[in-house]
Amino acid sequence: MNQFTIAKIVAVAALGVAAQSAFAIDGNVNFNGKIIDAPCSIAGESQNQNVELGTISSAHMAAADGTKSTPVPFVIKLMNCGETATGATVTFSAPPHADDSALLAVGLGEVNAAGGVGIEVLDSAGTRIANNAASANYQLGKGDFSLRFKAGYVTTKKDKVTSGSGNAVANFTIAYK
Repeated sequence: MNQFTIAKIVAVAALGVAAQSAFAIDGNVNFNGKIIDAPCSIAGESQNQNVELGTISSAHMAAADGTKSTPVPFVIKLMNCGETATGATVTFSAPPHADDSALLAVGLGEVNAAGGVGIEVLDSAGTRIANNAASANYQLGKGDFSLRFKAGYVTTKKDKVTSGSGNAVANFTIAYK
Protein backbone atom coordinates (compact mmCIF):
# COMPACT_ATOMS: atom_id res chain seq x y z
CA MET A 1 0.00 0.00 0.00
CA ASN A 2 1.11 3.47 -0.58
CA GLN A 3 1.38 6.17 2.04
CA PHE A 4 -1.68 8.01 0.69
CA THR A 5 -3.96 4.96 1.17
CA ILE A 6 -2.62 4.33 4.69
CA ALA A 7 -3.20 8.00 5.56
CA LYS A 8 -6.81 7.70 4.33
CA ILE A 9 -7.44 4.60 6.45
CA VAL A 10 -5.98 6.26 9.56
CA ALA A 11 -8.07 9.41 8.96
CA VAL A 12 -11.31 7.42 8.51
CA ALA A 13 -10.60 5.40 11.68
CA ALA A 14 -9.88 8.57 13.67
CA LEU A 15 -13.12 10.17 12.49
CA GLY A 16 -15.04 7.04 13.47
CA VAL A 17 -13.60 7.11 16.99
CA ALA A 18 -14.28 10.86 17.30
CA ALA A 19 -17.87 10.42 16.08
CA GLN A 20 -18.52 7.71 18.67
CA SER A 21 -17.33 9.92 21.52
CA ALA A 22 -19.45 12.82 20.24
CA PHE A 23 -22.56 10.64 20.58
CA ALA A 24 -21.84 9.40 24.10
CA ILE A 25 -24.70 10.06 26.53
CA ASP A 26 -23.49 11.88 29.62
CA GLY A 27 -26.82 12.76 31.19
CA ASN A 28 -30.22 14.20 30.38
CA VAL A 29 -32.29 17.32 30.85
CA ASN A 30 -35.97 17.10 31.81
CA PHE A 31 -38.16 19.91 30.55
CA ASN A 32 -41.39 20.39 32.48
CA GLY A 33 -44.27 22.79 32.05
CA LYS A 34 -47.66 23.11 30.44
CA ILE A 35 -49.64 25.37 28.20
CA ILE A 36 -52.81 26.58 29.87
CA ASP A 37 -55.90 28.40 28.74
CA ALA A 38 -55.45 31.48 30.94
CA PRO A 39 -55.08 35.21 30.31
CA CYS A 40 -51.72 35.38 32.18
CA SER A 41 -48.66 33.24 32.87
CA ILE A 42 -47.42 32.70 36.42
CA ALA A 43 -43.72 33.49 36.87
CA GLY A 44 -41.63 30.43 37.72
CA GLU A 45 -40.36 31.90 40.99
CA SER A 46 -43.97 32.40 42.14
CA GLN A 47 -45.10 28.82 41.58
CA ASN A 48 -43.17 27.19 44.44
CA GLN A 49 -41.96 29.70 46.97
CA ASN A 50 -41.01 29.75 50.63
CA VAL A 51 -42.27 32.49 52.92
CA GLU A 52 -40.08 32.66 56.03
CA LEU A 53 -42.33 33.72 58.92
CA GLY A 54 -39.38 33.93 61.30
CA THR A 55 -38.81 32.77 64.84
CA ILE A 56 -41.47 34.10 67.20
CA SER A 57 -41.51 33.84 71.00
CA SER A 58 -44.21 31.53 72.38
CA ALA A 59 -44.54 34.01 75.28
CA HIS A 60 -45.46 36.75 72.79
CA MET A 61 -48.02 34.53 71.04
CA ALA A 62 -49.54 33.42 74.41
CA ALA A 63 -50.32 37.01 75.42
CA ALA A 64 -53.95 36.81 74.24
CA ASP A 65 -56.21 35.07 71.76
CA GLY A 66 -55.82 36.83 68.42
CA THR A 67 -52.21 37.90 69.04
CA LYS A 68 -50.44 38.29 65.71
CA SER A 69 -46.85 38.12 64.59
CA THR A 70 -45.56 40.76 62.19
CA PRO A 71 -46.90 39.78 58.75
CA VAL A 72 -44.30 38.85 56.13
CA PRO A 73 -44.89 40.03 52.55
CA PHE A 74 -44.81 37.75 49.51
CA VAL A 75 -45.72 38.17 45.86
CA ILE A 76 -47.30 36.12 43.10
CA LYS A 77 -46.08 37.51 39.79
CA LEU A 78 -48.27 37.32 36.69
CA MET A 79 -46.61 37.82 33.31
CA ASN A 80 -47.70 38.50 29.78
CA CYS A 81 -51.33 39.18 30.65
CA GLY A 82 -53.46 39.72 27.59
CA GLU A 83 -56.24 42.20 26.97
CA THR A 84 -58.84 39.77 28.33
CA ALA A 85 -57.20 39.86 31.79
CA THR A 86 -59.23 42.49 33.63
CA GLY A 87 -59.05 41.05 37.14
CA ALA A 88 -58.24 38.03 39.26
CA THR A 89 -58.93 36.55 42.66
CA VAL A 90 -56.59 34.18 44.49
CA THR A 91 -57.65 31.28 46.70
CA PHE A 92 -55.19 29.71 49.15
CA SER A 93 -56.12 26.16 50.14
CA ALA A 94 -54.60 24.19 52.98
CA PRO A 95 -55.78 21.97 55.80
CA PRO A 96 -57.76 24.26 58.11
CA HIS A 97 -56.79 24.99 61.70
CA ALA A 98 -58.96 23.03 64.16
CA ASP A 99 -59.86 26.15 66.18
CA ASP A 100 -60.42 28.55 63.26
CA SER A 101 -61.02 27.15 59.77
CA ALA A 102 -60.14 30.52 58.20
CA LEU A 103 -56.53 29.91 59.28
CA LEU A 104 -54.02 27.43 57.89
CA ALA A 105 -53.15 24.59 60.25
CA VAL A 106 -49.48 24.45 61.28
CA GLY A 107 -47.19 21.49 61.83
CA LEU A 108 -49.44 18.78 60.43
CA GLY A 109 -47.60 15.48 60.51
CA GLU A 110 -44.60 16.99 62.29
CA VAL A 111 -43.38 15.52 65.58
CA ASN A 112 -42.60 18.87 67.22
CA ALA A 113 -45.41 21.11 65.96
CA ALA A 114 -46.39 24.38 67.60
CA GLY A 115 -49.81 24.51 69.24
CA GLY A 116 -52.44 27.19 69.70
CA VAL A 117 -51.46 29.16 66.57
CA GLY A 118 -52.41 29.18 62.90
CA ILE A 119 -51.32 31.13 59.84
CA GLU A 120 -53.40 33.85 58.28
CA VAL A 121 -52.97 35.16 54.75
CA LEU A 122 -53.72 38.84 54.06
CA ASP A 123 -54.32 40.62 50.77
CA SER A 124 -52.56 43.82 49.69
CA ALA A 125 -54.99 45.91 51.76
CA GLY A 126 -54.29 43.88 54.90
CA THR A 127 -57.65 42.07 54.80
CA ARG A 128 -57.66 38.44 55.84
CA ILE A 129 -58.21 35.92 53.04
CA ALA A 130 -59.94 32.98 54.65
CA ASN A 131 -58.52 29.55 53.94
CA ASN A 132 -60.25 28.05 50.87
CA ALA A 133 -61.96 31.36 50.02
CA ALA A 134 -61.27 33.81 47.20
CA SER A 135 -59.45 37.08 47.83
CA ALA A 136 -60.82 40.44 46.83
CA ASN A 137 -60.40 41.24 43.14
CA TYR A 138 -56.98 42.36 41.92
CA GLN A 139 -57.23 44.68 38.91
CA LEU A 140 -55.29 43.49 35.88
CA GLY A 141 -54.73 44.62 32.31
CA LYS A 142 -52.25 43.99 29.58
CA GLY A 143 -48.70 43.37 30.86
CA ASP A 144 -47.05 42.04 34.02
CA PHE A 145 -48.51 42.32 37.54
CA SER A 146 -47.39 41.55 41.09
CA LEU A 147 -50.17 40.35 43.38
CA ARG A 148 -49.06 41.29 46.88
CA PHE A 149 -49.89 39.33 50.02
CA LYS A 150 -48.74 38.95 53.62
CA ALA A 151 -48.78 36.02 56.02
CA GLY A 152 -48.24 35.66 59.74
CA TYR A 153 -49.09 33.68 62.84
CA VAL A 154 -52.28 34.23 64.85
CA THR A 155 -53.00 32.83 68.31
CA THR A 156 -56.14 30.73 68.40
CA LYS A 157 -56.00 29.71 72.08
CA LYS A 158 -53.50 31.50 74.31
CA ASP A 159 -53.59 28.77 76.97
CA LYS A 160 -52.64 26.15 74.35
CA VAL A 161 -49.66 27.96 72.77
CA THR A 162 -46.67 25.64 72.66
CA SER A 163 -43.33 26.00 70.95
CA GLY A 164 -42.45 23.95 67.89
CA SER A 165 -42.43 24.15 64.12
CA GLY A 166 -45.02 26.44 62.60
CA ASN A 167 -44.93 25.20 59.01
CA ALA A 168 -47.82 24.91 56.58
CA VAL A 169 -48.24 24.33 52.86
CA ALA A 170 -51.00 26.03 50.87
CA ASN A 171 -51.87 25.65 47.22
CA PHE A 172 -53.06 28.72 45.37
CA THR A 173 -55.52 29.01 42.53
CA ILE A 174 -56.05 32.10 40.40
CA ALA A 175 -59.50 32.79 38.98
CA TYR A 176 -59.51 35.38 36.20
CA LYS A 177 -62.37 37.81 35.74
